Amino acid sequence: MHRAWPVFRAYVHCLAKHAGARLWLSLTLLISVGLLEGSGLLLLLPLLQLIGLGEVSGAGGIGQAAASVLRRTHIPLTLAGVLAVFVAIMAVQAWLRVCLDVLNTRIETALTCFLRERLYRAMVGADWLFFTRQRSSDIVQMLTEELQRVGYGTQQLLALLGLAGLAVVQVALALSLSPMLTALALACGAAVALGLRPLGRRAHELGRISQEKRAEMAAAVSEHLGGMKIAKS
Repeated sequence: MHRAWPVFRAYVHCLAKHAGARLWLSLTLLISVGLLEGSGLLLLLPLLQLIGLGEVSGAGGIGQAAASVLRRTHIPLTLAGVLAVFVAIMAVQAWLRVCLDVLNTRIETALTCFLRERLYRAMVGADWLFFTRQRSSDIVQMLTEELQRVGYGTQQLLALLGLAGLAVVQVALALSLSPMLTALALACGAAVALGLRPLGRRAHELGRISQEKRAEMAAAVSEHLGGMKIAKS
């Protein structure tokens, strides 16, 4: 793990440098989507309480503030008005999520192409003896499978940031409604995560071994086909 941390830092630095303003725009959209996701539920529950449809403990102050905002904007405090506000918030949230997905896909594709071109330029400018000592299968695998895996990792990293932002908003909402039950749920989640750590380490080790075996298999197939061509020629 300590050896992977410098590699991860270098990757994040490269991503931030190459994506530039698009990465900051993605983070802004992540925060906006998370806030809208939470605000929709945060407003719906106390507003339904105000119009007499249910009761939410601890949400009276939020409901009064939301009702005050609706009155100032001349929106009737009825079931239709409350649901219209909720649907509008969810529609804006869905539109921002689509924009976020498109932006993240563009960031991932641009980073993969940038790394592939940089690796190719490095191979073109490499020392001839160093280049001839490399297996062609390793170079092909780096230009295709490995760089594609970097793009997939970038997609997962951006998705993880989005889930983390949404989780923060939902935990804050849950704490405002029931702190004790939220703390109990977080404690159970932490216990499950600790229990799954050995399985996670085992899966990481198996993934590393699988990657090495795939590289060896690709090298063996490439050398076999090359020998076959030489023999036939």
